[in-house]
Amino acid sequence: MASQRPTSFSKASTADEVLQGLDLKGTNVFITGANTGLGFECTRALVKTGAHVYMACRNSSKCTQAIADIVQIEGEAVKDLLHPLSLDLNSLKSVRACAKEFNDLQIPLSVLMNNAGMIALPKTLTADGFEAQYGVNFLAHFLLTILLTVSLARGAPSRVINLSSEGRKIADVDIATAGTTAIYDKAWSSYWSKFQFYGQGKSAMALINVELSRRYQ
Repeated sequence: MASQRPTSFSKASTADEVLQGLDLKGTNVFITGANTGLGFECTRALVKTGAHVYMACRNSSKCTQAIADIVQIEGEAVKDLLHPLSLDLNSLKSVRACAKEFNDLQIPLSVLMNNAGMIALPKTLTADGFEAQYGVNFLAHFLLTILLTVSLARGAPSRVINLSSEGRKIADVDIATAGTTAIYDKAWSSYWSKFQFYGQGKSAMALINVELSRRYQ
């Protein structure tokens, strides 16, 4: 007898359990940071269901290796479902280029998973001068989402998944100074400051979910 798909999930649920029994053939999924961690596991589990996964990664060689690892685990049948894309979330120029590359395919996008991120960095700026955790975890993904709305519209009813975390409870978003260097001198004087920047970014990611839901549901 085939096992039944669970009707509820928890933090202990695996990607395979969540996707059990689903047929996602013809579905296009875009995942940032797809070569490692949660991104890798979601990519691996999704291609098992027949979904095409567009793996947006900063390091092309690591992306290539991740594809090889998934093919080794799941078999040659999934190879044609894995599509590498170059994306450096540290650069808004790279975000725009990646979004254009995908939009130019003129295919429906069913799921955008904003997964990539960083945590507890020393004082670091993005290529555009923003605090790196806020710039990468939030600003780059926000821009990517906006730029991909044309492809998401083609895939409607589509989904945007923004990974937040319990880190959002560390800090709210200060709109006046978020992501800028104006608060560096004071903020970086304490050990916890790096986590406060992380918390701001994750709070902002949660707020994207709220606003997307308000606008498009």
